[in-house]
Amino acid sequence: MTYNILLSKTFIVAISVIVAFHSAFTQYTSDLSRQNLMGKVRTALRSNYEPKNNSERFKEKDLKDKTLYEFNEQGNLIQMRVYNHINLLTFRYSYIYDSEGKRIVAFKYNSEENLVSVDSSQYDLNGNRTLEKKYTTKDSLQSIDHYSYDSKGRIIEMMRKNILNKMLFRYRFKYHNNAMYTHSDYHGQDSSQLEIYTYKFEHFDKEGNFRKAVIYRDNDVYRISKFSIAYY
Repeated sequence: MTYNILLSKTFIVAISVIVAFHSAFTQYTSDLSRQNLMGKVRTALRSNYEPKNNSERFKEKDLKDKTLYEFNEQGNLIQMRVYNHINLLTFRYSYIYDSEGKRIVAFKYNSEENLVSVDSSQYDLNGNRTLEKKYTTKDSLQSIDHYSYDSKGRIIEMMRKNILNKMLFRYRFKYHNNAMYTHSDYHGQDSSQLEIYTYKFEHFDKEGNFRKAVIYRDNDVYRISKFSIAYY
């Protein structure tokens, strides 16, 4: 049994793998639904481990980082904190939404609580986030993320371009039984494929949320994620 997962690579930690549903009246889906989290989740703590020798077992010394996601009662992500392997804060995001539930601005802060970047989002008529522009604190555009979706509202590609409109990298996603199964990484303007990641999900709680994910890179164990979830 598989379910959708928040992506684990640090530089795309803010990107959700989306299994979204949208109404014909442009009502915007909450972050919980986009991340396929079930129940009224208050917080979700993801601990990432890098086990040795291609093993699906891990020890606490294999800990790489932790990410704490905080949701409001409407199911929207309001804050995300990332910690290193010794539990020191490395950076955090805070999010602002409009009255329809669309995320319009994301603020990124470093470990010293200094603002380092600001992201703004644009949506299509179906409520899909199609563009995310990243700015420095001096209001200088850094890059633009482009999102594409299938007919079911699931994200199938994310592409990042620089201010000269040249591709920096992109991710493509495939699904099985309505859940994300693999994603592929491409880098550079020639779009050469670098890696393929496959996901296996285990240990589901009574709400149906998984507590463990094994991530394979080119058939080898790349990372194991453990989840602790608290509910309203």
